[in-house]
Amino acid sequence: MRKIQFYKAGKTEANAFVPHSFNQNEATLSTIEILEALRAKNNKRTIRKIAQREGLVYDKEKIGFTKKIISILVNEISDGE
Repeated sequence: MRKIQFYKAGKTEANAFVPHSFNQNEATLSTIEILEALRAKNNKRTIRKIAQREGLVYDKEKIGFTKKIISILVNEISDGE
């Protein structure tokens, strides 16, 4: 037979669910770290390599436009807008 235990509400403790507690081996990046990584990768060479890897058609104008858009997005996110 199984033993059944009863607990009163005052004797139990409820903790908030933390999703990251299940991923103890994975490092989580903060928003600031993600923004810094985007800033570091926002150069023409990296954008060109990604375009080549993904088989996208590109030229100097498209690369420059992409670089400007990424810069604007990163700045808006970091400013909290």
